[in-house]
Amino acid sequence: AGLLLSPTGTHGARSDGDNLVLVDLASGREHRLTDDGAAYFSYGKFPDSGLQYIPLKKSGAVLPPFGAAFSPDGRYLICPRIDERHVGMEPFVEQVPTDGTMRPVVHQLRRAFNGDKAQMEMDWFAFDITLGTRVRINLPLGVAPSMMLGNGIVGWSLQRGQVFMLGLAHASASGSLLRVDLQTGTVTTVIHEPAPVSRYESNTLLYNVPNVLVLGDGAEAIWYSDRSGWGHLYRHD
Repeated sequence: AGLLLSPTGTHGARSDGDNLVLVDLASGREHRLTDDGAAYFSYGKFPDSGLQYIPLKKSGAVLPPFGAAFSPDGRYLICPRIDERHVGMEPFVEQVPTDGTMRPVVHQLRRAFNGDKAQMEMDWFAFDITLGTRVRINLPLGVAPSMMLGNGIVGWSLQRGQVFMLGLAHASASGSLLRVDLQTGTVTTVIHEPAPVSRYESNTLLYNVPNVLVLGDGAEAIWYSDRSGWGHLYRHD
């Protein structure tokens, strides 16, 4: 339960408390990928502010690490670390409990409000399973991966050791195609597009997966844009 399988089917990753564990499927042996996680400072934790928090709490279901993804060859694992340590508590009242009782249930969760100085923070890491190393992905200031795919990944270049992520600025003021070096964590902005009117959208329908695709092992990208007033697909070298 809660195991994210690699595409090769040889290993998987799961959460172990606030840390990540790599599991060898043939032998069942486990190897800790992290040991510096702590309460509300967790790798792959579903944020309290997400819509999944209360259903997961009530059901006891165990899901694979939040936002985690393996590269197509299973060598690399991308996963965020969620920092909610300084976020204020919010009582969420379940007025009509689903357990058959009549009294409202209060769930305590950490959620930031507009204007709060302390907000949830999210750092992204790339783990090299072969070498047993990890690097922090150095995202540009004010840009975060789009969570429409859970992690913003839109393609890989295995020959170059790169992953491509769709990044969004605060309030979707712009969208960017980001190229991440998996050995150093260095990020290069390949395409940057400011919002034409109010917000950048990567598809014609809100919350749909982005109309962005990386081709030819990182040689080209298909990029969606409505900067002309109409939604078009553009091919970029």
